[in-house]
Amino acid sequence: MRVILFLIASAFALGQIEQPRIGVMLDERGDARAVIGVAGSATTSEPLWKGVQALACSSTSCFAKTQFTLLSSVGEMIDTPEGSAILTLEGSSVYAYFADAHRLVHWRDGQWEPIEFTPDGEVLDLRVFHGRVEYAARRADGIWVGDHYAGDATAVLLVDGGILLAATEQVRLLRPDGTETDFPIAGVTSFIRMSDGYVELITPSGMWALRMEPGHEQVFLLPGVSQE
Repeated sequence: MRVILFLIASAFALGQIEQPRIGVMLDERGDARAVIGVAGSATTSEPLWKGVQALACSSTSCFAKTQFTLLSSVGEMIDTPEGSAILTLEGSSVYAYFADAHRLVHWRDGQWEPIEFTPDGEVLDLRVFHGRVEYAARRADGIWVGDHYAGDATAVLLVDGGILLAATEQVRLLRPDGTETDFPIAGVTSFIRMSDGYVELITPSGMWALRMEPGHEQVFLLPGVSQE
């Protein structure tokens, strides 16, 4: 455990001292690895965690869900219900939705706080805005984010700068001002929050990173199987 914590601390320190840290990715084996460098010239760390089923990171903290445990970048190991979860960060705390158990909880200050939550439809993602939980859900007629109809998609992610939707042949980024940016990445099955500014796009043939900064949006291949 000490070795793992050293790797995690080193990965975050590298981003602050030596070179840019893009974020933390989930590789094809389910290992979480720090991605360090720049687009087109990035490397990955040794695994920070293995057997990860859900992952969410900011520029300063990271949480990973394994089969029975929630792990944090400061060394916390928290027992959880079995299976995957939907994670979203608020500062150094995390909200986790356990779909099989129909439970939404907030982990902060070393304890779980249950959140009353009765979603309409299958929950696909969460975000917290001014202390209020928002969610995307799949219903019979497609995907809804609050009272906004978003059509249909294979994956959805709620980000500070809008909504990411994965269609068959592309990824759509919908901004709050009504603008849309499309990226020609096909077959995206899920999104991972790598950091404040980057999102991982997972496809059957490999992994991509999407830079989210307005005016500087960019997609590029991540190291690993996606470059073989």
